[in-house]
Amino acid sequence: AVLGIILLFIFSLPYLFATGIPSLTAIRFLHGLAFGLVSTAISTMVADSLPIRHFGEGMGYFGLTTSLSMSLAPILGLFLTEKFDYQGLFIAVCLMAALAFFISLPVKDRHSQEIIHPQDDTRKKTDLFEKTALSPSVVMFFLAVVYGAVLLYAAVYASDIGVSGIGWFFTVTALMMMVSRPVSGRWTDNGGANSVILIGHCSILIAMLLIASTNNLAGFIFAGLLVGLGFGFCMPTLQALAVRFAEGNRRGAAVSTFFIFFDLGFGFGTVFWGHVAAWAGYRQMYLATLLPLALGGLIYYWFMSARIRATGGHL
Repeated sequence: AVLGIILLFIFSLPYLFATGIPSLTAIRFLHGLAFGLVSTAISTMVADSLPIRHFGEGMGYFGLTTSLSMSLAPILGLFLTEKFDYQGLFIAVCLMAALAFFISLPVKDRHSQEIIHPQDDTRKKTDLFEKTALSPSVVMFFLAVVYGAVLLYAAVYASDIGVSGIGWFFTVTALMMMVSRPVSGRWTDNGGANSVILIGHCSILIAMLLIASTNNLAGFIFAGLLVGLGFGFCMPTLQALAVRFAEGNRRGAAVSTFFIFFDLGFGFGTVFWGHVAAWAGYRQMYLATLLPLALGGLIYYWFMSARIRATGGHL
């Protein structure tokens, strides 16, 4: 984790000197590699330290940091670029990476005594993918595709239809995620994983319909509440499911599998929805997000729902 943070800082510096799309693309690739190392290592440390009976709740609290940062980042980014231009933004990124390094130094890697590390596991420890994590990870892929449309294009869409103050949309989304993640974690631990996923999907569905049809800030704010609730319910629960069914010495691979699918979905969504918006418009783009949302829900209930019910709904 510490090595990843150091690389994150190093690969943040070249942004200050990038002069074109090719150089930015290369820097972004290296930056993404470093971020992947950090996110996987830290998530594995958290998963290994959690007791089984509070696994969902613990992952929910941990997930607050990811969701909060991704929701607040657009607000902070817009503020910094308006006040200090892009150079100021990239300097702030470097400072944040340096701060993360110093904060990480006293952190120790602790393992829960409830984790079993089987001695007869013949699978290679270098295997990148964990099969038990594939189903929730694929569901997360489709949700991340939708998430890309929300984070990347909501501000542009609002400006396009003449709605100002869109920063409130991201603020409300972040606050709702803060509230909903711990609730979903406790509910999941108490046997409600299927219900949590159902409510989360329905909330996101209504939010996408509302974004596609609204013409005012109030509509965006209400949609932000639903987006925060939906992703605050789905993301930590799916991550917990991805890690929970993996054996102790495969949790790192399970975390890696989950985030690979999340990153692929988010990256694909940011590019794909841009083409859709250019071709059909933003309203139609947000209506089109219902397709990957539906696919994710169907995959969950085909491959995961029965398995969860077989355990009494408990992780």
